[in-house]
Amino acid sequence: MLTLDFPKTVHVKNFFNTNHLDPENDFYFKSPDPAIDTYFRFVKPGLKNQLGLLGLDVVYNRGRSDRLYYRDGSGKAVEILDLVGGFGACLLGHNHPDIISVLLEKTKHAQPNLVQGSVQAESGRLGARLSRRLSSVTGKSYVCIFGNSGADAVDIAMKHSELERIKKIHELKRNLLHEFKAIKNILHNKPCPADPNVLHQTGLFKRGIVPDSLEECLCRIERHNLKVFSRSPVYIALKGAFHGKSVGSLSLTYNADYRRPFAGLLQESHFLDPFDKKNIEATFKESLKNYYTVKWNENSGLKINKKPISNITALCVEPIQGEGGILPIERDFLKDCRRLCDEYGIPMIFDEIQSGLGRTGKFFASEHTGVFGDIYLLSKSLGGGIAKISATLVDRDRYVDEFSRIHSSTFAEDPLSSAIGNRVLDVLERDHLLKMAEEKGFYLKSGLVKLIERFPGAIDSVRGKGLMLGVVLASQKNSDSLFIREIDREGRLAYFASGYLFHKNKIRVFPTLSAPRVLRLEPSAYISYMDLDNVLHAFERLCQVLTENNTHELLRFATDERTIAKNQAKTYPKEKKAVRIDTSVPKVGFLVHYIHEGQLKAIDPSFEMVSAKRQDRFIRNMMSVAKPMHISSTDITSISGKKINFNFIVVPITSRHMVEFLKDPGISPALNMVQDAVRKAYEMGCEVVGLGQYTSIISNNGLLIRNPGLTITTGNSNTVAVSVRAILKAVLMKGLNSSCISLSLVGAAGNIGASYSKMISNYFSKINLVGSSKSGSLERLESIRSQIIQSAYRTLVENRSASDTNTGIAQRLAESPLVKRLIDEKADQQSAWEAIRVQGMVNDIISVSTDIKSIDQSNVIVAVSNSHKKIIRNAFVRKNAIICDASVPSATDPSIIRNREDVLFFTGGIVKLPNQEAIQVPAYPLPKGQVFACMAETMLLGLSGIRENFSYGDLKITNVELIDCLAKHHGFELGPLKTNIVF
Repeated sequence: MLTLDFPKTVHVKNFFNTNHLDPENDFYFKSPDPAIDTYFRFVKPGLKNQLGLLGLDVVYNRGRSDRLYYRDGSGKAVEILDLVGGFGACLLGHNHPDIISVLLEKTKHAQPNLVQGSVQAESGRLGARLSRRLSSVTGKSYVCIFGNSGADAVDIAMKHSELERIKKIHELKRNLLHEFKAIKNILHNKPCPADPNVLHQTGLFKRGIVPDSLEECLCRIERHNLKVFSRSPVYIALKGAFHGKSVGSLSLTYNADYRRPFAGLLQESHFLDPFDKKNIEATFKESLKNYYTVKWNENSGLKINKKPISNITALCVEPIQGEGGILPIERDFLKDCRRLCDEYGIPMIFDEIQSGLGRTGKFFASEHTGVFGDIYLLSKSLGGGIAKISATLVDRDRYVDEFSRIHSSTFAEDPLSSAIGNRVLDVLERDHLLKMAEEKGFYLKSGLVKLIERFPGAIDSVRGKGLMLGVVLASQKNSDSLFIREIDREGRLAYFASGYLFHKNKIRVFPTLSAPRVLRLEPSAYISYMDLDNVLHAFERLCQVLTENNTHELLRFATDERTIAKNQAKTYPKEKKAVRIDTSVPKVGFLVHYIHEGQLKAIDPSFEMVSAKRQDRFIRNMMSVAKPMHISSTDITSISGKKINFNFIVVPITSRHMVEFLKDPGISPALNMVQDAVRKAYEMGCEVVGLGQYTSIISNNGLLIRNPGLTITTGNSNTVAVSVRAILKAVLMKGLNSSCISLSLVGAAGNIGASYSKMISNYFSKINLVGSSKSGSLERLESIRSQIIQSAYRTLVENRSASDTNTGIAQRLAESPLVKRLIDEKADQQSAWEAIRVQGMVNDIISVSTDIKSIDQSNVIVAVSNSHKKIIRNAFVRKNAIICDASVPSATDPSIIRNREDVLFFTGGIVKLPNQEAIQVPAYPLPKGQVFACMAETMLLGLSGIRENFSYGDLKITNVELIDCLAKHHGFELGPLKTNIVF
């Protein structure tokens, strides 16, 4: 428990007595559901998933001081402690009575609010007060330009600074033009009297060449000067800066995510590293270009002098970066900026939009540094949490009077917002809010710093001054929780921490926009010490959750449990982190997804007591933001000594979710997740990536993947090869002979089914090819049958001298007198097929059907269907049958597996690794030294150096045969039968 001493403070009247506020009976609290849907549909569709996931998609119907109120889904009123404070705008809290009284006064007396082109008394009074307040610090006088928002203030400052620069250039051009004209008049029609060496040094003339006339010489210099003077303006800001999102202010905002889409509209800006002093000097120097002046003197003749001029318009800086992570800028850095601005004649703009008006304990945050600017920007708190107003204060000595005419705004300088601004200044002084902000900020910051001492792995630092504080969450890259590591790596930790504090403690905080690991704390100056203690206790529990690796408590709101129960302290078992054993070997990746929601417990033990229903909701709710996760890394060695590094990457949805997406024509969410996983494999340095489970189906066997530049395989070739080997093993286990029994292949019309049929035909002499009732299925079956017969006939021709080695369909054909005669007559494959078909013997060897019931007489049933139904039913399975179900999802009725002891059921073959490496993957059933066939294919491609897409799109029988050979070469053997339904 935290204990802190209360500092002595100024006692003021509590203007926010909320005893009368009864949210349960208040008329304004209504069901928010229609409003939520309407808002996301017509205003902010792009925020629906993010706010919805965090449970922040609520409608606040009432606000008072630091409290907000909304109704939850059951209609119950919920009270929230608001530390976001309108992104710093609510220093006076929500609906301060003094501010409300201004609204009532102005409307009561019917005072007009939009009367442009007249004297605005309230604006004049507010401008004078702000100028005097700033003058008391800097000793200068200021002109105040009003706007409607912080971005508006930045735009105004940029415009005025550019006007000032252009005015200087115009004045310089006029002076030069006057000098040039005077010289031309004196030396009219005379040769150029300049020294050739001097001309050459300007770079405008070749060595030893003198222009024919003075006119030509001056024209060249004028053209050069015009080019220098016409350079585009450049603005200087800081890395991490946020000055707004309007076209102008966005030019000074550092975050590339905001800038990149609008780059063609933005002004050129250079961003300084606030921790690199050398960079400041270099940036200013790089802006210099020389222009030339020309002087004539009877004694010394024509003199050409170069003078440097910068195209920097202004330098803009936040004394404390807001969206950049509540980062105070060091005094020494600001001093260097001030010195260079003075040296180059450039205005220095202090953006105090968020930090100004007392939030840091000083009226201007820059007062803490002792460095003064030329232009100051105010907004946010100036509106008292109600009005939209900004003020740009320009040093009167720099102010260009013309700006009053060429800049205007319909809604600026209105009496209402100006009156509110004046009342805000009254309240700041009357209630000593600067002192309150300083003392309460110190109290809160001290408490948070104590938490760092206790939980160094949860909080890295606490930054800021007064009530503009930022809690920097520590990096969780070494967390024992896979989920916490991943959301931190994706830059979402602070967002989920915000959701946690909101639902667990009813405290509203947000991360800063450009530093997403920083939680901003910007309450009103009226916040009570009791509330501050509650904030500290809430952060204490958040630190415990992170320290305990308690993913479930941190993310519990994502399971739709909006009321979070108190948890006793419990440290959950450490999850084994991926370890790279040898970084010098090639890397391959393999994509999987959750088999079912219950796997969360194995991946993260903190979900141990969570119901399957809640786990499913968690996975569904997280789909919009969840990213693929790297969960395992193992080195695999061939019997040849070659080695690869095998990496598991999880796509965070279940098999059931994948099936749902497959049924829905719009499969893009699942496909996007698979695409993200492929990209992650590429970024990890993988050379090959295998598409496991449904990731191959959802991507149409890899064809829908936008390949960033690696080898893609579905693993289907080896799945076929290993399954055939497993089928033959099962036949032996049953004491049967494959050449004497029948086999039905369900799904034979598909691409994978065709490969199975061709491989199986080498071992079984009676095959039933079964397709679906879809159009074209029977024709495809006929085509496959023709290919098998022709291939078997070719085998007989090639093996004529060793006929005793024939097996499967080839052996069956060899017994036919017709086939023997065709071979003797040297008939080609097509002719042989026609003859066999006409005679009618083909149906006795290979039958085709679209009726699933036709499998009922087969000893062996192989299913490779892509149907989502359980089409292999009990009534269709003969006694003592063998079922190999390689379908995804399984096509076999589970009752067969449960109740038919006579049936040998398996889903394919397991591959034994040559060196018995353990693939330690939480929740995936992989005994030591064993992998699934599709995984083995990915490994084999890596070991063999094959860097072309392999099992990709339509399956090729040649690849099935090749991967089977590669498995033997590298020592990958058939393991036990896979007798459980995994996917």
